[in-house]
Amino acid sequence: MERNGGNYPCLLLNGQYPFGGGWVREAISAYDMALRLKPDYAEAYYNRGTAKTLIGEYKAAIPDFDEAIRLHPEFVEAHYNRGTTKLALNRREEARSHFQTALKLAEQQGREDIKVSSTECLGKT
Repeated sequence: MERNGGNYPCLLLNGQYPFGGGWVREAISAYDMALRLKPDYAEAYYNRGTAKTLIGEYKAAIPDFDEAIRLHPEFVEAHYNRGTTKLALNRREEARSHFQTALKLAEQQGREDIKVSSTECLGKT
């Protein structure tokens, strides 16, 4: 990963490769490196948060989703994953709010996948 230098998109891809291969901690390290180079990289925060949820670090994932949303308020996947993470923590009312936001954004963006998933999750809150 060092050879990518200041190329934060490559570091993001470095995170996705081990992430897809099941090496979640290595992916988190790659996202950490990308964020050191470009601290306003919403996708890296989102991916790092998602990786953390895969290893059960739900509380640690929430600030990553929060930052991704702060940087890119219409990041529908980040809203949805923030909802699923809060649902995993049994914070149902908060989860409901995030699913409602994700549903609204999904409708605006024509994202049928997120629309269907958000609707299903709203039924669980």
